[in-house]
Amino acid sequence: MDALAQPPADLRNLQARRDDTRLLVQQHRDLAARLTQVHAARQQGNPRMETPVPLGMGFEAEGVVSDTSRVILAAGIDDLFLDLELDQALEFVDKRTAILDRKLKALDEHVARLEKKHKMVVKTLRTAFQLPDDEPKA
Repeated sequence: MDALAQPPADLRNLQARRDDTRLLVQQHRDLAARLTQVHAARQQGNPRMETPVPLGMGFEAEGVVSDTSRVILAAGIDDLFLDLELDQALEFVDKRTAILDRKLKALDEHVARLEKKHKMVVKTLRTAFQLPDDEPKA
């Protein structure tokens, strides 16, 4: 295995943080879409929601939410939950998604800079020690 081809631990950790943030952004977008569906159903006069509830080991039960006017959301801080009206919850999720998008953009830029620096260092070391190029020629 070529040790130079392996990214440094800092870069791997930053890539993992970026991937976790990307997953969190996607989860927030999914939540916003679901809340929008619930909001649309409420406007059509359907205040109830039926949803499958996973029990574990592949089993589910049918859950019924009789009043969807309020939603409990995780605030993004450990063990802090907010009880919000549906409109407030949508606004909160949109704002939180915007914050996470900015964080993701900054992480993407930082990862790109570190990857560029890593490639430059690897190229310099390969040249200095006259090592063969690891990339296949086309």
